[in-house]
Amino acid sequence: MAQAIKSDRVPAGALGGKTAPDAHDELARLIDNLHRRQIFRLLNDALESLPETSRLIAGELESEGGVRGGANLFVLLRTLGRVPPEDLQRWLDAAARGISAASREEAREAYPAPGVLGVKDLLHDEALWHSLSPLLEGLKAFTGELQAAADSSPGPAEGSRPDPEEGADLPPRRAGSGRDPQEQEESPHRE
Repeated sequence: MAQAIKSDRVPAGALGGKTAPDAHDELARLIDNLHRRQIFRLLNDALESLPETSRLIAGELESEGGVRGGANLFVLLRTLGRVPPEDLQRWLDAAARGISAASREEAREAYPAPGVLGVKDLLHDEALWHSLSPLLEGLKAFTGELQAAADSSPGPAEGSRPDPEEGADLPPRRAGSGRDPQEQEESPHRE
């Protein structure tokens, strides 16, 4: 059953003969509500800590990491601006459904280890390849874009930090490591 809607009208005589609250009454009510919900305490604390907080934020934004983070955020927003909202919504919904399905206990129990013959059957499973083909095409486009960007970018600029892995010593190759089939044939067998 529906409840009756309360009237906005204040009973006569409740406001000293007035039929509606005036600005002073509304202001008093607002101040009382803000005080009861401790909004004034929150605002006072925020205003008292503002100089220290702003100094901390400005210091972080002026650092190398802060500048890089701001630039990364700009790139992310610019890139998201190129994606139609309907596509982004569809991708996010699909990701949420996929994460939800993968996290269920039944999903882990539904697919036992296939074994050698099971893997052979998976290779010929049309439904599996049909569902994996968009993912594979996306990976191809992703790696193609990374390769194109690497090919078109010049070497490191002067004054930039070197890549920590560039010029790093590679571990020595072990005999029989699987990297070179001829190496395995030439390596002596341990006894």
